[in-house]
Amino acid sequence: MIRTPLEDFTTEILAGILSADIALGDAFVNTVLKIPGNGFTFSTQECYDLLDDKFPDCRVDLVVRGQGLICFVEHKVESREGYVQLERYSRVLSHLAEADADLNTYLRYCTKYYDLKSATAHSFQQFRWADVYRFLVSHQTDSDLIRDYLGFLKKHDMSDEMNFTITDLMTLQGLPTVAKKMDRYLAKLRPLFHQFFPLAKIKDSNNLHQLTNNSRFVFHADSIFGEGYAELGVGFDFDETVQLKVWIWVNDKNSSLKLFQQALRSTEFANNGKNWLGIYKPLSDFVSAELMEEQIEAWFAASFAAVKRFSDEHPELVWNLL
Repeated sequence: MIRTPLEDFTTEILAGILSADIALGDAFVNTVLKIPGNGFTFSTQECYDLLDDKFPDCRVDLVVRGQGLICFVEHKVESREGYVQLERYSRVLSHLAEADADLNTYLRYCTKYYDLKSATAHSFQQFRWADVYRFLVSHQTDSDLIRDYLGFLKKHDMSDEMNFTITDLMTLQGLPTVAKKMDRYLAKLRPLFHQFFPLAKIKDSNNLHQLTNNSRFVFHADSIFGEGYAELGVGFDFDETVQLKVWIWVNDKNSSLKLFQQALRSTEFANNGKNWLGIYKPLSDFVSAELMEEQIEAWFAASFAAVKRFSDEHPELVWNLL
């Protein structure tokens, strides 16, 4: 099974918080997991062997035990359910119930996004990280760990705040106008982009999807070098602050990935040393400019020229842009 560091970290901290405060742990099981009782214990990453070729071994994210009961909790953040994952957990719980007729078994599934499942065995129920966030907010103590954890959940968009604020309403009111402006900028940048990269295959991004899932408004060219996915992207990024951005991102299966990683060692661009480099500038730097449109276009032109120099310096990548 493929493990994800974000899911593992989120699970381990939650288990630590619930284990450190017995009353809080009991309240979590009663309120969020909807299981009666008290005196619960929490353990993580427990492994079970199904001894079945069709159903491989499984590792349960969170196991909750109480008097005469056991509950398996599977946590998902950005990933989806693994191969027959809930079915495997259900089979393990069935084996445990067969071995102990007095044991009550429960199965829970926690996700970031709505991901409705049809499972029913073991009193199956679903909940979301937003439920965990709301529970901890309502039971918040003076714990620095809980405060930090709430900040972590919020940072990773797992709090799912649903109350609109005045700022939200003002943002929504201006969103169509801002989106049109960004769309016009991107339309204007396409011919300029092709001046520098005449063979680039520009792809239209679904910018509604990009806005909600990646906090950006962009276009990109793919298959820029190697066999496998590699893109050169252009546009506006809103991850932490609004920025103009030009970047290269390479899939880990691209045939030229190692050559790209070697090229990153000597570049002045911001990069992660693995599969990404970027050039960016805060949009706020242009707000007071007398000729904002011209200066923004000039910044993108300079960035395209910088990427072209990078491509000229590394012909071993065999670019599909020029």
